[in-house]
Amino acid sequence: MERGLFKAAIFMEPDSSRARACEVLFDYAEIVVYVSGDDGDENELSLEYPDTVITVGGIDGSNFLFDYEHQELGPLHIQISGPVLVPGVHELPDIEFRSRVQSLIPSLGREPVNTEAAIRVFSLIILFLLGCCIAFLVYLEDIVLARIPFKWENAIGSAVIESQFGPEIEITSGQNVLLLRSIFANLVDKSGISGYDFKVHLVPSEQANAFALPGGHIVVYTGLIHSASSPEEVAGILAHEIQHVRFRHSLRRILDTVRSMALMSILFGDASELIAMARNAAVKMKLLSYDRSQETEADRGAVELLVKAGIDPLPFRDFFRRMAEMEDGTDRLYAYFSTHPSSIVRSDMIVSMVSAEYAGKKYEPIRGEWQKDELKLSDELKLKDELKLKD
Repeated sequence: MERGLFKAAIFMEPDSSRARACEVLFDYAEIVVYVSGDDGDENELSLEYPDTVITVGGIDGSNFLFDYEHQELGPLHIQISGPVLVPGVHELPDIEFRSRVQSLIPSLGREPVNTEAAIRVFSLIILFLLGCCIAFLVYLEDIVLARIPFKWENAIGSAVIESQFGPEIEITSGQNVLLLRSIFANLVDKSGISGYDFKVHLVPSEQANAFALPGGHIVVYTGLIHSASSPEEVAGILAHEIQHVRFRHSLRRILDTVRSMALMSILFGDASELIAMARNAAVKMKLLSYDRSQETEADRGAVELLVKAGIDPLPFRDFFRRMAEMEDGTDRLYAYFSTHPSSIVRSDMIVSMVSAEYAGKKYEPIRGEWQKDELKLSDELKLKDELKLKD
């Protein structure tokens, strides 16, 4: 190659998308470009120094780009590799042009910043880091859960019982308590769960509900017994709550809240307000709401436990069917938006499980009936119940 002659590529009309090989001579008066034609002839183009725009670009940002508006041929775009031109840049005869080229040398190898792409990359990095934090905290939850002694869990449940329900609230005598405790004792015995001091507490409330606390405390509202058609239905609910204890779901919900607070603290620094909100929620027992997978796990475990205890699991299904009817046709829509499975979905799962795994099995009915006359709440008990739950 002659001195001052640099190999390059040119893009020009009529096919501006195709690169053609060329050589560029930076002469004293002008830039001369020698382009090989399709017919083998060499064409010579002249470019004025002042009208030539210089930038840096290319796939890896290592090329000098020269753009020129030719009077006859239209726009010309010439690329010369940086490593090719830089060694001879001091030989460029036009001082002003040479200065412009030299000012761009530090930019070689740096691709132009695409703002939109940069934002996408940054967002992906942030999402990746958040994912790592969440994955770590989830992994940490399992480690922490495995290291929490049963006696600590029992202490948590006992503290909630003492703070929310005292001897003046809990019903501790009567036929309903005896039957409830008998059913509960049978289920606990057949569950094979160890490490917990299981206790069932009957509390006056018109709500048809029951829930499990950490440590094996099961709270049953009198409204549940009043709405039950048989002891077997209540046995199904008790078996379900025992599974929540078995899988330590209540404790997991508490740890989930702690994990959320930790993540908020990582993201926003001070999580004192959020921690206060979590504490208030715990006092009102809102932490005892389980997610879909936990409810399904407890339902399946309940059916298994009922069968082990010799109790017909189909009345457990009947309870959910009746709940579905009470939901006044909104149940299927509710299933999509609630964190819990719908009553219809739960009853269908129970039927499917019984049909597939326990078809033809016979069960003895539970001896005893609920004395629903005992469940009429005095105004005094209702008031105490409402005050306790609002504190």
